Amino acid sequence: MALPHGSNIKEVIALLEKHNLAEIEIKSDKQTIRVAAHTHAPVQHAQPATITPHQPTQPDNNDTHAAVDLCIRAPLIGTVYLSPSPEEPPFVQPNQSIKKGQTVCLIEVMKTFNHITSTEDAVISEVCVTSGQTVEFDQMLFKLNQS
Repeated sequence: MALPHGSNIKEVIALLEKHNLAEIEIKSDKQTIRVAAHTHAPVQHAQPATITPHQPTQPDNNDTHAAVDLCIRAPLIGTVYLSPSPEEPPFVQPNQSIKKGQTVCLIEVMKTFNHITSTEDAVISEVCVTSGQTVEFDQMLFKLNQS
């Protein structure tokens, strides 16, 4: 199996070690190569998406039975993608019910795509980012209502 143009396996392993990564994935048009480190040294892992209570800016006095507002926040810094590819529909849309473990978006960091998943069942009430946008750690990605 040949590596993408200009790469060799030693360079990939060196990148893995240099950045203290658990794994690295390199994709080309025809192949995907994933290298994973098996070491006892501490390795940094991406944190799962967190769902936290969201405080609305103005209370809604008209609806006393409104569901508790929640939000999904970015667990890492990177570029967010709302669909698996530009030709495909978004993972989620407003008013869509989502299940625990369901992918809601991708965040790309150093050419690695991290699946951001919901930690509970809910309904998407608002998408707070646009595809291709750079997001910061703990930035709100989605507003949710409990289902």
